Amino acid sequence: MEFKEIFSTPILECQVSTSLADKVEEIILPKLKNLEFTGQNFTDFFNSPLVEYSEISDLIETIHSQACVFWEKIGFKKSKNINYWIQDYKSSNYHEEHNHGVVNLSGNYWIRSNEDAGNFVFKNPNPFISVSHNIIDNPTKYNNDYYEITPKKGKFILFPSFLFHSVKPGGPNCIRTSFAFNFK
Repeated sequence: MEFKEIFSTPILECQVSTSLADKVEEIILPKLKNLEFTGQNFTDFFNSPLVEYSEISDLIETIHSQACVFWEKIGFKKSKNINYWIQDYKSSNYHEEHNHGVVNLSGNYWIRSNEDAGNFVFKNPNPFISVSHNIIDNPTKYNNDYYEITPKKGKFILFPSFLFHSVKPGGPNCIRTSFAFNFK
């Protein structure tokens, strides 16, 4: 007998060096006052970027090097074409469930966070899991509705852009700033 995992959807979690994380935070934090509130969180998604590529090229190159490993593993086309935006979350701020279509590879890097920051949540891409609770006897990695990641300064994740994801509301003292991106 052989148990096979088919149609799996990988994500990649990485941590940058402390020195790079501190450098990025130092560049971004003074600019946060320029973000606009969207009703869910503060972002520059709908405007010109808060930070220029050249200011954070070390971070982008670090992310890209891990993206190349990920692309190799999952068989997607590699790309250096990145678009990015900054998001800042305060008490009760969140981000509704969404995906980034089929642009290729998406990701999130946490510039800063604290224990009140809302988790990043992936929804299981199997549409039947959310309606199958009456047949699930024992929760396993194969039948969970969601997978949560706790934000941590200097950590980033990469995932196929089609995966639905959200951000839970932050607690009363929430500090959560992230650099979100798509490789096209």
